[in-house]
Amino acid sequence: MMLWAYVLVVFTSPGKARDYVEKGPQPQVESVTPRWWDPEERVGGGPYQYVPENTSSTGNQSGPTLPTSSLGHSALPEGPTEQKDINAGDVTAIPPVTTARAQAEDNKTDNSVTRARSSDESRTRVPMMYTRAPPTSPILRPEYRYCQRDGFVKPPRAHHCRACGTCILKYDHHCPWIGQCVGAHNHKFFVHFLQWAMIFCMWTFATLVAGTVNMNRNSSIDPEFIVVIALAALFILFTSVLLVTHIRLIILNQSTVDTLKAQNMKEREKAVLARMFAWYQFGEKRKMKKKWDDEWGAIDTEGNIWWLGSDRKNWEAVMGTSVWQWFLPIGRSPTDGINWPINPRFDSEGRWRPRREWPAELR
Repeated sequence: MMLWAYVLVVFTSPGKARDYVEKGPQPQVESVTPRWWDPEERVGGGPYQYVPENTSSTGNQSGPTLPTSSLGHSALPEGPTEQKDINAGDVTAIPPVTTARAQAEDNKTDNSVTRARSSDESRTRVPMMYTRAPPTSPILRPEYRYCQRDGFVKPPRAHHCRACGTCILKYDHHCPWIGQCVGAHNHKFFVHFLQWAMIFCMWTFATLVAGTVNMNRNSSIDPEFIVVIALAALFILFTSVLLVTHIRLIILNQSTVDTLKAQNMKEREKAVLARMFAWYQFGEKRKMKKKWDDEWGAIDTEGNIWWLGSDRKNWEAVMGTSVWQWFLPIGRSPTDGINWPINPRFDSEGRWRPRREWPAELR
């Protein structure tokens, strides 16, 4: 059974995105930068430069007035005539920078006043109340899923594997034991391989230990048996921990990549709680975390964009609906690796919404 599962996980492709997605140009993101700020923007036939109107050159002599563009700024005329940029080296000639500097000066004044009052207000100031701050990146938008190496928009949950040199559907990790990635199409067989490898190592460990005990009564112990017993015990620990980890991932409908993202959020919240409360205030930390869960939901379930609503649905999405397929390396995963249902607690672009914005039946 272990060899059967191993052959299937090795010779079953995890699913390569290039077999399902055609190459194309990178989606353009609508820039929020004003066009007049773009140094490549052409106004009046030449590169845009802001030149104040009616600027005096020397003494009382007035410089030439340059043509004004539709944006309300002056532009250099075309032609080989060499023009001297009167704003060279003067960054305050750029209106946004001038505004920013003025605001900075105002902030300095406000900060000086605030620092003067800080010593008196520090004793009565109300502590800042933090709240959960999930990532706001629209991960489902095409521009966020474009692979520069492969040159196409990746399907959801696909990631580029450096070892394989291509994008893998529902990328979990690259496994050196099978020589390829664990992905959408072979994750089921990888779990079967771990299951039967653990059972095989247990059987090897138990039989060799029993044989060694009987052998010790009649003759000396074979050193090879001791080595194999130690290796069997090591791989029992290795395969059992890995099996439990992947069973948990499947129940939560997560991959290793998804788990790392959730773990990062947990670590950030742990750091925030450490700043808010003392190390011994365990009860206050639990109350604050419960408050965040009431506002947003749990990170591993409601906060998982691929969570299907129950452990059974998540398990069947990978291992199949037949109980025999849960234990025997037969059949295949129901998913195609391309289309994934979205947790309705997220918006259409992949942002986690607070509980008040969930559908009424889920609140």
